[in-house]
Amino acid sequence: MGRHSSFLLFRNGSEGWCAAPPGFRNLLRDPVGCGLTRADAVSDLFAHPEYVLRAKMGEWPANPSSAMFVEGPKPDSIAFRRDENPRPISGPSAAHRAVKLVCDRGSMQATS
Repeated sequence: MGRHSSFLLFRNGSEGWCAAPPGFRNLLRDPVGCGLTRADAVSDLFAHPEYVLRAKMGEWPANPSSAMFVEGPKPDSIAFRRDENPRPISGPSAAHRAVKLVCDRGSMQATS
C-alpha cells in the first residue's frame, strides 16, 4: 500500500454514504462505493471490480478491518447533485449509471 493507509467514509449529498480506498484521488482513477448506510457503502466498494483487482495486486488490503476507516469530509474531487439518491456504482445497475464530468480550475469533479 502507498503512504495513505486509511479508507475514507464520507456523506454524499443526499443522506447516504460513500467509501473510498486509501489515497483516493478522483472518480476517474479510483473506485468508490455508495449506499444508504456506512456498511452498504463499504460493501459496495469491496464489490467494485476495480477494487477487487487492485487489492489482488497489493495496492489495497483485501480484507481491511473497520479500524482502517475514517469518517471525513467529502473529497474536493467529488460533487453530488442535490437530488441524487445514493446508488451502488458496481453490480448490475452500474451499466445504467451515467457520470457527468465537470472541469473546474484544473480539478476533475464528477456528478451523476
